[in-house]
Amino acid sequence: MQKTEFISRAIEFLRCESKPGQLITAAKIGMLLRREFNGPLWKEVGFTSLKEFLTSAEKLGLLQVGESEQGALAAAIIQPVASKGTESSDALRPAESFEKAESLDENAAIQRPLHSAFWRAFALDNPPGRRFLNKTTGEVRLGQRENPDTEESWIEIEPISIDIQRDWAGQFWEKKELGDAAPLKEVFQSSQWYTLFPNLLRSHSEDLVSEWNRHRSSKVARHVFRWAKGNKVNPEFAFTSRGSSASRLIKSKNVSTELESISDAQMRKFILQAISQAPIDWLMDIPIPAKYLFRAISKNPTRY
Repeated sequence: MQKTEFISRAIEFLRCESKPGQLITAAKIGMLLRREFNGPLWKEVGFTSLKEFLTSAEKLGLLQVGESEQGALAAAIIQPVASKGTESSDALRPAESFEKAESLDENAAIQRPLHSAFWRAFALDNPPGRRFLNKTTGEVRLGQRENPDTEESWIEIEPISIDIQRDWAGQFWEKKELGDAAPLKEVFQSSQWYTLFPNLLRSHSEDLVSEWNRHRSSKVARHVFRWAKGNKVNPEFAFTSRGSSASRLIKSKNVSTELESISDAQMRKFILQAISQAPIDWLMDIPIPAKYLFRAISKNPTRY
């Protein structure tokens, strides 16, 4: 995986994990990326630090680097905005008809990163539930119990089985002649094999981890392309635009500029409204000073 591909895929993932304009600490970004890419992949693609990755992405207009209230390095992911009369950036968009995409070459397509939503739908076993794609808009929905509606525009996605992906890993191990397969069998018995396998490769060479990530990404991309063709789905939905988001600036309003005209009273109101709608696991990540939390609890006459 090259730097540009990593930036593109990482930003796609972080957009799914954050709210528009939300400032996320670098520590949390690092944790999320480690979980998604099975380790500090930003180092494997050539960045010397997470800060260098964030700075590079900021120069491309993909995020805005700043500081949290506690002075920690943080960033706000910029959401792509489509202006009237222009094509939206890398967001999943209404595509051309399937017929117009018939000429798309497979080898050319898989050189472009998959959208994060497609990677999750085809390569990961979480979240549990069924996965669906809207053949008209390209929208992907995960963790569904049933078809989103009765229209024929939705098609169910069958993810690549864990057994098949383990076979890829086993074949990679054999091709690289890494010796005794006993450690490999032990890794494959774990539900976290996709994290343990790169660690096993790392014990032989850091380069093997990058090579495995490229190998797996290529396998998944080729599978998605052929699935799309076989189901008369426009493959363009699955892959980032030509000259991916990492190679051009995304037109977006500056986050801080949007907030300048809002008064403190209005901002407090908006924040409280937003908090009232947020899930508890997200709220627990907010660094609220303890004195304010204790003060609120002490004023509450109802004790748990």
